[in-house]
Amino acid sequence: MATITQVLADRATAGSRYADAVTELKAAYIALAAIDMALDNNDVPTPGPQRPVRGFGPLTLDELPLELVHPVYQASRTHGWRKEIIAAAEPIIKTTTAA
Repeated sequence: MATITQVLADRATAGSRYADAVTELKAAYIALAAIDMALDNNDVPTPGPQRPVRGFGPLTLDELPLELVHPVYQASRTHGWRKEIIAAAEPIIKTTTAA
C-alpha cells in the first residue's frame, strides 16, 4: 500500500518524464519532417525515382496535439512547428549532394 506522499512523488516523477518525452517527441518530429521535406524537394538529388517521399505529408503538425497537453506537466501546445521544420529543411536542401 502506498502513502499519499509516495503517490504524489510518483506523479511528479512521471510528470517530469512526460515533459521530457514531449520535448523529445517535438525534436524528433521536427527533425524527421525536415528530412522528409528535403528529400521530397526536387533540388535534392535522389538515387532513383523515390518521390514523393512517404512522410507526414502536407498535414504536418504545427503544434502539440491537444490530446497530449497536460495542465500541469505540459500546459503549452508549443506552436510554430512548421516554421521550425522549414528552417531545418533549408540547409539540408541547400547542401545535399549526389555523392
